[in-house]
Amino acid sequence: MHKAKFFSGLLLAIIFIVSVVYFLNRSAFQTVYQNREALAEGSEWVEKTYSLAGLIDYIEGNPEYVSVTSLNLTYPDQSIRYHDEKPRVAGAVGHIVLLGTWMEAVGQGRFPADSLVALEDIERFHVPNVASSSHRAGMGLLYDQSEDEYVQLKAVVQNALKNNHLASADFWYDLLGFERIDSFRRYHFGDDIETPLPWSGFYILAQPMLHGQPAGEKLKELSSIPRDSLYALNLDRFSRYQSDEEYRSQVQQAFGGDGHNLNFIEQRKLYNLLPRATTYALARFAEKIFNEELISTEASQQMYDLMNWPLEEQATRRHLERYGAVYDNRMSLLGGIDFGESAYTGERYAQAILYDDMPIGLWMHMSSNFMNQDYQKRLMYDPELHRRSVSALTDCE
Repeated sequence: MHKAKFFSGLLLAIIFIVSVVYFLNRSAFQTVYQNREALAEGSEWVEKTYSLAGLIDYIEGNPEYVSVTSLNLTYPDQSIRYHDEKPRVAGAVGHIVLLGTWMEAVGQGRFPADSLVALEDIERFHVPNVASSSHRAGMGLLYDQSEDEYVQLKAVVQNALKNNHLASADFWYDLLGFERIDSFRRYHFGDDIETPLPWSGFYILAQPMLHGQPAGEKLKELSSIPRDSLYALNLDRFSRYQSDEEYRSQVQQAFGGDGHNLNFIEQRKLYNLLPRATTYALARFAEKIFNEELISTEASQQMYDLMNWPLEEQATRRHLERYGAVYDNRMSLLGGIDFGESAYTGERYAQAILYDDMPIGLWMHMSSNFMNQDYQKRLMYDPELHRRSVSALTDCE
């Protein structure tokens, strides 16, 4: 009898604890359940990619997902070019185009780095419940640097480059304007890179509650239209969200519940619509910055100062004398553009690596470990890893 009471009480306690855990984490449990098939994608590679040697094997075996350009500026014959003329989704790595555009404008006396920006003006570019934790963190950093709720434009730019803060990036985009950005892109990249677009425009375009059709159907429709039509739609929604208060209210109401209402597969389809770039063009751009040949010596130095934030980490400083980067990490996408100098050999590198349309389970694994960032840094200072990469990643296009 006593045992029965004990086990009955124990069972009730277990049920209570499990119930509390479930209801406190209900959203997370539901997300995992709804995306269980997506989370299984690439599972065969997860165990194999706990080391960077395994990552090289993955890149070599899956060229449909990865492009690599690692230009050894000291010994060019030791460079790596792997499917690097294939356009891939650039994501936030495309912010490097905004940075170049801005530096060119600063040289012309426009948009000085110390000009003041109202924090409420940045908030206006946030779409409710999209990348909410990242948005709060990014705004928190800006508030910490603000005075009377104004912050220098330089801090907004660095928030976009370092933290991929979407509202900061869209404010910056609106400040520069599409025509200026497109002109810079055409002059410096030609057709090797598509002109970046504002983030909020993409999320608004894909919101099912604004279009009266399922997200899958809308995304399929958007993927089938010409790129110039997609650009026009994005810029129209971006502009209306800022200038049309009635439309802005509709958007905020649509995103007020569960944000973009997209599952993991649908998010991948959305991000596959983002502007594309070749890693070779990006790496050559990084080379110009590193050689202080982009726009002017002063402009290149200012760009380096905004990109060298990884040197805040002691581990990076230990291995690299100079280093600058812009990275991206979002559903099914990983990417980076960087340049640096080995602390051991003095060899100088300019690089870009883009992974797109990745199996989601594998992306979860790699993104949680920042493997792509570690790999790009180590290519510059780890001779064995670099030798293995040169051997394995022989372009076969």
